[in-house]
Order: sequence, then structure tokens, then C-alpha cells
Amino acid sequence: MAKKSLLLVDADPRSLRVLEVSLRKAGYSVATCRDAQSALETVDLSEPDLILSDTRLPGMNGFELVEELRKQDGNDAIPFMFLSSDSSVESKVRGLELGVEDYLTKPIYIKEIITRINLTLQRQEREGLAKRTSISKTRFTGSLGDMGLVDLLQTIDISRKSGVLELTNEGQRGSISFRDGQLVDAEMGRLAAENAIYRLLLWNEGEFEIDFRPVRVEPRITASTQAILMEGMRQIDEWGRLLEQIPTLDNVFEVSEEELVERLAEIPDEINQILRFIDGRRSLLQVVDLAGGDDLETLTAITKLYFEGIVYPTGRTVSPDEQ
Repeated sequence: MAKKSLLLVDADPRSLRVLEVSLRKAGYSVATCRDAQSALETVDLSEPDLILSDTRLPGMNGFELVEELRKQDGNDAIPFMFLSSDSSVESKVRGLELGVEDYLTKPIYIKEIITRINLTLQRQEREGLAKRTSISKTRFTGSLGDMGLVDLLQTIDISRKSGVLELTNEGQRGSISFRDGQLVDAEMGRLAAENAIYRLLLWNEGEFEIDFRPVRVEPRITASTQAILMEGMRQIDEWGRLLEQIPTLDNVFEVSEEELVERLAEIPDEINQILRFIDGRRSLLQVVDLAGGDDLETLTAITKLYFEGIVYPTGRTVSPDEQ
């Protein structure tokens, strides 16, 4: 994925240098200017993905720089943020009235600056995708490494369009259907509706394709996109916590017959059902899939069985293609 380009505009050379070094370390391509006129010339040569400027500049000030850019076709949509020592309410209001994305005041932690820049660029990317697809495209493809499922679902929500999002990852496939921007159904292996989306949110790599078209499936999802994403983020955190305690999901487990015999009378029926799938051939992920219930409940049960010595890893793994 190409680096995002930033243009920094600040009359203070020390502040400019600190920002430049910090933002380069954060993975951005950075150009710098000491005044507004130089900034306009730089933008004409190469349009940045975002401009971060002080309000107090020699000659033309930061507000006038924004006004000038807004008059220029092609440059009027560049995201613009202020980072200024001027913390007056009047200046903040003026900046927001000019349509800047954010108004930050010095002193400020560099981590917060980077976070605000990232959020602005992500929002811009989502809105840009929604706008482009609403104008002409009926299909849109890309990599989940470049644009994750969270961003895709938020883009769908913004677009208010209908269609199907297809996802692939190492031989696995999933699909999410949406109507007028509302998620209506999803499938991933044996999982369906919200549970399928929660599993798909675990994918950090893979490919996606959005096909914008009429969707006539019966809705199995009624929750809003934001509600699903909030629950999905909670489940991802819980998955991460559980996976820190057990071997990776591609590991094959076996049941300890000796331990099972001793504990059989106290094991609930739902846990016995999970134990039937642990046969020395299936991976943990295959067991979770076959169990067919709530992923987290199944994984929690397997974690408990592991710590109690009822199941143990064989040392073998199952490749993604086999799964």
C-alpha cells in the first residue's frame, strides 16, 4: 500500500522538524513549507493526501491559505487540519466555518496528532469510495490488507446502496448482503447472519469484491451496522484474550481418554458435544466451526478443557487449504 503524503506548513523550523521526523517514523511521506505561498506552489506540483498547517504564517496566514485552496478546482477537496498555538474560540470557529477537518492546539502529544490524521484519512477514504461507487461503478475490488472489513462495512452504511460483498482468504469464502446500506444477511462456512460477520472481522488478509446490485434475500440481520461492529470489536478482543492461553487454531487436539473417564460424570452434555469433534484429525478452528454454536462459548469451553488436561495438542497442524 502506497504511503499517504502529508504537507506540513509551519513558520517555526524546530516545530516543523519535530513533526516531520515523527510523521515519517509513523509511515507517512512528508513535505514541508515555511509559508503559505510555498505551500500553494507545492500543492500545484504534487497534491498531498492531507495538509497540516499552523494558523500563524508570514504573509498569507493559515485561514487565507484554506480560502485560496478552496477556490482552486482539484485542490478544494484536500483534507486540511490546523495545528496552532492560537487556542482562541474565535480562531477555532473560523477554522471550522472554513471546513477544516480538525483544529488542534499546541502543545499536543505527537501520538494524538497521528491518531487524528489517521482518523481523518480513513474517513476521507470511506467517503471517497462511497462517492466513486455511487457515481459509476457497479463493482469494486481490493485487498483487506489495504481496506479492512470495518472500513468496508462503514462505507456500505454511508453509500445507502444495495449489493453483495464477497470475501476470500486462503481458500475460505464469505459473503455479506446489504440493502439500501443496511446489512441483511451474511454467510461464512456453517455460520450465518451476525455470527458470520463476527468471524469475518477476524480476517486481516484476503481479497474483497463488492457487487452493487438489487438484493432480494430475506433479512436475517436486523441490528444496525454500528451495533454489529461494536459487538464484533468486543468479540475480537475476547478471541485475542483466549488465543493467548491456548495453541494456535491450526493445531490438532486429541482427547485424553484417562482424564475423560475420571471426569465424564461431571461434564455437561454441551461440552460432550464439543469433545465428539476433537478426534486427533481436526484443527481447533474446524472444531469451533463444527460445534455450530456461539464461537466464543465454544472456544472458552475448549480453553477450559485444555487447562484441565482433558484435551491436549498432538503437535500436528492443519493447513488453511485443508481447513
